[in-house]
Formats: sequence, structure tokens, C-alpha cells
Amino acid sequence: MQAAIYFTRHGEILGQEDELSEAGKEKLVLIRQKLLQKHFDAKIAFATDKNRTVESALQLAPKAALFRSGELRVHGNVSMIRKFHADTMLKWILERVPEHKQALVVNHDATPAVLALRFAEMKGAKVDWENKDLLYKMVKLGRGQGVLVIGALYEFIYS
Repeated sequence: MQAAIYFTRHGEILGQEDELSEAGKEKLVLIRQKLLQKHFDAKIAFATDKNRTVESALQLAPKAALFRSGELRVHGNVSMIRKFHADTMLKWILERVPEHKQALVVNHDATPAVLALRFAEMKGAKVDWENKDLLYKMVKLGRGQGVLVIGALYEFIYS
């Protein structure tokens, strides 16, 4: 069994609050069901220092050991995140994921998609970072949506 990581944006929030809305929680339940159908059930979860990412992690992986760190929260465009943050963040995450385990990473904005594709690339996937359709998918990743990476294969998961 290969390591599998689901990288996702946090669920929908209440206005500008740092907590999930009921609709956000419901969408995460649907995403969890889709992941379980793919035999994915994370035992380790990573979240930023924001409550909305922690709540999302608990919805998606209720029995997982949870690591929470402000180091996982960055802002910027896809290129900046990829060039300056992705490898450092992935190194920090991968140091904590035992081989062949399933993990969850909950983050903000385009960061989860960038991390997912960079991780897939590290595993041997060819990623065309200039592909406009792919960039659009990464930037438009909705709250609660993410990318499941198993080895060099990746799949966008939508609610």
C-alpha cells in the first residue's frame, strides 16, 4: 500500500468567523463519504492554527491524530507558494507521516492544491504548472474540496 494524502481547503465558514457553518459541515460529511468509498480514512491529520481548519480535519478524519501548526498557513499565488513554501511544508508533513499511512492536510486558498500537485510530482507525476486549465482548478478549489494523492496519481475531489 502506498502513502496517500488528501490535501483540502477548510469547509465553508460563517461570514468572517473562524468556525464552520452547518452547510460547511454537511459538505465535509459528503466529502468524507466519497473518501471512504475510495478506501481512504486518514489516521494522521494536519491543520493550520485557525479553528476552521481544525474543525474541518475533525469532520474529515474524526479518529486521526491531529497536528496543528501556524507554519502550514501561507498566503500568495500558486507560483509563490510552489517556489517558496511547498517543499518546506511537505518536508515538515512527511517527517510526521509513517510510511504507507493515510494522512489529511487542511489548509487555505490554493495552498492545498499546490501541495498536492507538488507531492504527486515528488512521487513521479508530470505536472504542467503552466497549464491554464490546471491552474484554474487549483485557484478555484472550493471550500471543503481537495486533491487526493496516491503515489504519483492525483484526483480532485468535489462535494
